[in-house]
Amino acid sequence: MSGLREKIFNEAMDETRRLSGLFFQGPVNSMLDCGCGDGVETLKIARKVGAKEVYGIEVIPEYLESASKAGINCQSFDLDNGLPYEDNKFDLIVGDFVLEHIVRIDRFLKACNRCLKNEGRVVLSTDNLGSLINLGSIACGWQPFSLTGIGNWFFGNPLITHQYVPELA
Repeated sequence: MSGLREKIFNEAMDETRRLSGLFFQGPVNSMLDCGCGDGVETLKIARKVGAKEVYGIEVIPEYLESASKAGINCQSFDLDNGLPYEDNKFDLIVGDFVLEHIVRIDRFLKACNRCLKNEGRVVLSTDNLGSLINLGSIACGWQPFSLTGIGNWFFGNPLITHQYVPELA
């Protein structure tokens, strides 16, 4: 990642870790990260909240393998189909920058609610269309960052932060 893109990404992840920590003052038994990537950020959040069991969902095979090797109980699953877990399983469900990739957000949110324990929390973040970087992109005639990845194609913005994955092309 270039310097500016890395800074923006790291600031967003720091905010997610901070917000996740605010919700829980006591230990978290089980946590799910939807779109866990390689697991690095997932484990930072897990440490922050004291999660004992850490689960992840990731669709990119290389990332899924890395997250699994890092100790995350990780599987591949299409979040448009809900969540592949039993009811009342998680104390915390997080999802950084995944909502913009889900078509059936209603189905996903209902599944999150179903899989949460009674006092569980969901922390989701997504791109802000009104952010300065997206407004600048629109002014230049480029796609805003949240719209540059459609299906398996990435286009429209030369500043895109998505990583090209040949297997998905």
